[in-house]
Amino acid sequence: MAAGPDPEGVHQLRVALRRLRTVVALFRPYLGTRAHVLREAATAALHLLGTVRDLDVLVSETIPRVLQDDADAPNVAD
Repeated sequence: MAAGPDPEGVHQLRVALRRLRTVVALFRPYLGTRAHVLREAATAALHLLGTVRDLDVLVSETIPRVLQDDADAPNVAD
C-alpha cells in the first residue's frame, strides 16, 4: 500500500482482513489455537484501519461540505 491521498489502499486492506477472518472461521478446526491468534490480529488491525477510514471521511468529505458554504474558508481537503 503506497502512501498518498488515495484512500483505496486502506479500503482494500480492510476488505482483505475481513476475508481473512472468514477463512479463519471456516478452517478453525484445522488451525487449532492459531485460528484465535489470527482472528484477534485481524480484528485489531481492522479497528485501527477503521479509525484511519473515519479520519479520511472526515477530512475528505465532511469538512469540505461544511466549509462549502463559506467561500473565504480555507480548503482543508488539499
